[in-house]
Amino acid sequence: WQSALLNYKKNNDILSQGVVLNYIALAYRNQGQYQKALKHLQEALELFKQISARGSIGTTQNNIGFVYN
Repeated sequence: WQSALLNYKKNNDILSQGVVLNYIALAYRNQGQYQKALKHLQEALELFKQISARGSIGTTQNNIGFVYN
């Protein structure tokens, strides 16, 4: 995922960056690393807000709730 994230950053593909950050966050969540998960989700949320990706914003907010569950 990290290499994909780097490629998306190089290409300024904001939507794909956010998607990958969500996947990384869920992996951290499953490992019990909640603060790292939240950090990645917050980063994804900010990216999605930049491009007004409403569906992705909602998914990311849901994932933030999933970390707290």
